[in-house]
Amino acid sequence: MAKTRKSDYCYPFDSYGTVLSWNTKTYGENPPKTWAEFWDVAKFPGRRALRANAQDSIEIALLSDGVAPADVYPVLSTPEGLDRAIKRLEALKPNVAVWWTSGAQSAQLLKDGEADLVVTWNGRAQTVKADGGAADYTFKGSVIGTDCLAVPKGAPNKEAAMKLIAAMTQPARVAKLTDFIAYGPVNPAGYEGGLIPEDRLKTLATAPENAGTSVFSNSEWWVRNGEAAQKAFDEMMAR
Repeated sequence: MAKTRKSDYCYPFDSYGTVLSWNTKTYGENPPKTWAEFWDVAKFPGRRALRANAQDSIEIALLSDGVAPADVYPVLSTPEGLDRAIKRLEALKPNVAVWWTSGAQSAQLLKDGEADLVVTWNGRAQTVKADGGAADYTFKGSVIGTDCLAVPKGAPNKEAAMKLIAAMTQPARVAKLTDFIAYGPVNPAGYEGGLIPEDRLKTLATAPENAGTSVFSNSEWWVRNGEAAQKAFDEMMAR
């Protein structure tokens, strides 16, 4: 599994990936397989749809520009890193047909064929695919986000809440969650002992075979830099 970041403030218990998805009728057996190819409008013409938000967008922009997954946040932490990502997005902007604002919208664009290439969350893409839509996706270069459990400071039932979190994050329980949604465990033990069927592993962002080229979203970076990143993104959109 790709290395996730430890948090001192919450327990990450499940995961999702921001992925590259495509219309299989448009690209057949030769879809784009990397973010660099997603940006290659000459080799892969078509209507593109991206999220109207800086988060995840600037990470995939750097990946498309040749930055290795492990170097994305180090590059973003340099004075020129954010500007590099924004310029990369701006270069693609004329070829973006839709900037979506909700996960449901991204899935609908993919399902209806309104966009040929869609940046979306793996659960959304998987639902379209499972429902028989002309859609597929790849975890290569995905940006992995996590849902976390936390106990607020000063909570009156802290001890009981911590016991509940411990119970909820046992390997068998985080594995069981994948019966209902394509969100993968963050606890590596959830992938051990055959707790998750082989066919379902293919749909989970943190499955060992999927996470090797991924970037784990760095919440600490976003806390420190999120406002500036979103401002730069919004200014790019307004130009």
